[in-house]
Amino acid sequence: MKPQCNLIVDSCCDLPMDMVIGEGIRLLQFPYILSDGTHYDDLFSTTTPKEFYDLMRRGEQPSTAQISVPYFQAAFEWAVQTGVPTVYLSFTAGLSGSFDTACLV
Repeated sequence: MKPQCNLIVDSCCDLPMDMVIGEGIRLLQFPYILSDGTHYDDLFSTTTPKEFYDLMRRGEQPSTAQISVPYFQAAFEWAVQTGVPTVYLSFTAGLSGSFDTACLV
């Protein structure tokens, strides 16, 4: 059954993964950078919180980045192609420029 409304959320949404993988929901993963390269916040699907914080305890200093323009474009194009009204819930503009990037897209 086609959802009545799509939901686009970023990985700061604090929703459980079993909800985020539902039909009509699109997760935008914030990138974060570790010494071994760029990773994406997948709500601890590929690593555990303990593994992540153990890295920090050993001296790793992660940094973050905004969600990219092409990533937003792909998500919004997906929404348009479904033909279903869509709501985007963003991380606060006070802590990230991603909301402004989404508005530009």
